[in-house]
Amino acid sequence: MCAKMGISDFFGCVIPEKLVLDGLAIEAKLDGTAIRDLIPERGRALYAERAVILDGNEHPRCLVMVSVTEEICEGHMPGAPILPLALGGWMLSQAGEILVAYTSRQAGENGTVPIVYKVGAVQSKSRDFLIPGDCLILEAELVNQRLALREVNTTAWIAGGNQVVAMPDVLYTTIDLDQLKRRVCEQLERRKCDAS
Repeated sequence: MCAKMGISDFFGCVIPEKLVLDGLAIEAKLDGTAIRDLIPERGRALYAERAVILDGNEHPRCLVMVSVTEEICEGHMPGAPILPLALGGWMLSQAGEILVAYTSRQAGENGTVPIVYKVGAVQSKSRDFLIPGDCLILEAELVNQRLALREVNTTAWIAGGNQVVAMPDVLYTTIDLDQLKRRVCEQLERRKCDAS
């Protein structure tokens, strides 16, 4: 079975024809539980519903399925709800986060979480708006890794359609989750002391 068919079946939506997956094999299929095991986001901050890791040899890739809902678009252009471009960027960074977390675990980095270190520009690639009911296919490709930094290119496609948003050159680093929690607690305590 070709990768596109397997992914379409798993996602429940059509993979865009222009999305090139020739020669790539499915390495892992991640449902919501598996995604939550990889990244710390929960509740309204978690957009990824399903993900597929593709074996790209030097450049592993990840495809993530996200549904655009009324709830996500709520309050943005009342009467004509559309997905805010900034939220599209957040969704793209989450696709990269899943890829970085997965590849980090494969490399033996357990207990770490990916953190966005630097983001380039979020670029709209379509005149069409993303509206409730749309299904997005987010693509993340690991293009470079130096020491603790991983560079990822991300793109969003509308299911069965064209590229709609891109965010190239996103840099991630990883941090121990317990260390992250400790640092955030210390920072909160410092702010409380500074405020009093």
